[in-house]
Amino acid sequence: MNDALVPRITAISGILIGATIVSSIPLYFMYQGPPPAWNVLTRNLINLLTCAGFIVFVSGFAHAVRRADAAYEWPASVICGPGILFTAMALVGVSLETGTGPRTTLRAATCSPR
Repeated sequence: MNDALVPRITAISGILIGATIVSSIPLYFMYQGPPPAWNVLTRNLINLLTCAGFIVFVSGFAHAVRRADAAYEWPASVICGPGILFTAMALVGVSLETGTGPRTTLRAATCSPR
């Protein structure tokens, strides 16, 4: 890949992160009670896009730091490692939230009062 293209991709992924975060926040506060399944799945799909953009952003930022000077190899690793680890933890949270949402809504809809 061309090294001139990496900063542009990093910037685009940063803009994608900002746009997806801003678009997913209202989905958390739309309903008083438990949200419907479509809401949970939509906001978690948006969060998956946010995590993908964050991986690209952290990798591109670490690449830019490495290209600045060879002495910055260690700070670039310090940037990239925790960023990827944070993304992995966020993906675990997204998977747990996605797995409980539709099941809870379905169970509440199919239970009959006694």
